[in-house]
Amino acid sequence: MKPEFMSAYYKYMILRHALKINNIAVTCKVFGISRTTFYKWLAAYKSAGIAALEIKTPRKPNMPNKVDPKIEEDILNYVLTYPSDGPKRIYYELKSEGYEIGETGVFNVLKRNSLTKKAQRIAYAKNNLIRKSNLTTSNADLPVSSAMYPGHVVVQKLDFVGSFDGIGKVYQYSIFDLYSGWCFVKIYSKKNEIDVWDYFELKLGYLMRTLNIELKWLYTIKNKAYLPYFVKNDRFNELQQHFGFEHIYIMDEHMDLLNPFNTYQTYLMSEFYKKVLETSEIDSFLKLERALNRFVRNANFKREKQFDQETPAQIILACAKANNVDLETLPIWLMALLDNL
Repeated sequence: MKPEFMSAYYKYMILRHALKINNIAVTCKVFGISRTTFYKWLAAYKSAGIAALEIKTPRKPNMPNKVDPKIEEDILNYVLTYPSDGPKRIYYELKSEGYEIGETGVFNVLKRNSLTKKAQRIAYAKNNLIRKSNLTTSNADLPVSSAMYPGHVVVQKLDFVGSFDGIGKVYQYSIFDLYSGWCFVKIYSKKNEIDVWDYFELKLGYLMRTLNIELKWLYTIKNKAYLPYFVKNDRFNELQQHFGFEHIYIMDEHMDLLNPFNTYQTYLMSEFYKKVLETSEIDSFLKLERALNRFVRNANFKREKQFDQETPAQIILACAKANNVDLETLPIWLMALLDNL
């Protein structure tokens, strides 16, 4: 009998035979097994008893890159709409839509359909104009069109501001509370330095914990060029589970539904970048960053004619009081700014 067809009990009896005669070599010869097989059985028996000697049913091979037919169809539909996008771009787009698929899986779908090259995808799209993508979601009817309290709707966006003499490229990440007008702004000089979720937790997360504010909806402006910075790792999922907010991507064409945010963005460009960059004093990225921090802080804590009667800080503070926050426990830096209101 071949070793692979022996029952667990039969293997156990072989092990006992060797123990009884105290000779492994003779036992192996009598039962026609190798010493390697014997020691393998012996180790298994010592670790988990006779159950470990049972014949194992071969597992079906794990195929991590096998793609569900429905997802494959959606990938092909995406190619019809955006044939210029490669595997990495498609992967990020699908991930933002909640699809569970890796970049390798996307590539394998393209490979099976001879679509790994841009020219192939463009030709494919031209030959299949009658088909329509079911991936594109319309945000015309947003679940929340206006905010009712601080934290009800928060908008975040990444932009390329421009390239300036003596400063270089400037990328801007904004977090804006739609109700109060409170805003956090962070600029970067290089794309590879951008870490939106680290700044999100450092600033907005800290403010929420300090003032006991609950984030209900988080809107991310969906720009294909910056989508990877929002979906490239699991940081977002961790933060969403921690804070319990709802999230939705807003297409650029629906930005007009977020008027307060658009007004603030225009305000930044006209009142800060345009004016500050005209002065000879701002001749480095560090100086620009410091000037922006002062400008944003002033907009949050000082009354500006562009805003309503109350400043964002006053609205936020009123919310904190309503949430029974002990103002004496607030950080000194925050209290110092609030005292100047």
